[in-house]
Amino acid sequence: MISLKKLLCISAMCVVTLGVTVNARTLVGTSTATLSNTEYNVKGSYVAVWGTTDGEGDLKVRSTVQGQSVKAEAMAVRELWPDNAIASCSSSSSTYVTNNGFNLPYANNGYYVKVSSTKKATTGDGELKVYVP
Repeated sequence: MISLKKLLCISAMCVVTLGVTVNARTLVGTSTATLSNTEYNVKGSYVAVWGTTDGEGDLKVRSTVQGQSVKAEAMAVRELWPDNAIASCSSSSSTYVTNNGFNLPYANNGYYVKVSSTKKATTGDGELKVYVP
């Protein structure tokens, strides 16, 4: 039988643990894509999120040709639906441009990064990090 002292100690540890982890995010996976000078767009690997609609994404992109615009889109993959962009950002410099903390709205879903440009001679890279609480 558990004593009252042990029960209070366990309860206090649970409250402290829950209070500390409220804002924590766990990285599920990373999708990366590199646009070569012979492509208009390229897709990264898929990252799956199961059992929650509380996921968040961090997106970043950069151009490796100064002055040429490269766009990164966080794409959602749903069964029987076309892939759709849920967030995006663009860069015309070698410095990463970011779009962080956006909502991943679908449960039991896949996500990936799509990097594109309107000019074929443009190169760049993008990354999508997928988190769950």
